Amino acid sequence: MLNFFHIERKGHSITILLSTLDIEIPSEIKIYATILDKYCIPSRYLNTFDEEAPADHYTSRDAEECIRCAETILR
Repeated sequence: MLNFFHIERKGHSITILLSTLDIEIPSEIKIYATILDKYCIPSRYLNTFDEEAPADHYTSRDAEECIRCAETILR
């Protein structure tokens, strides 16, 4: 998305990446970005949880929420 604006920035936080843009970000989009940020790192790294794999801590409902948030941001 940032490439569209000719901005090169790396990172995992959608909230921070969006703040890089020099445009007004609607509050609804900021909320969805924050929700996605909460899932990004813990769901990817095996040492996040002491006992089980990250996949053991997330449900299909979590995935559906993330998909809705991502679709709204992209629109």
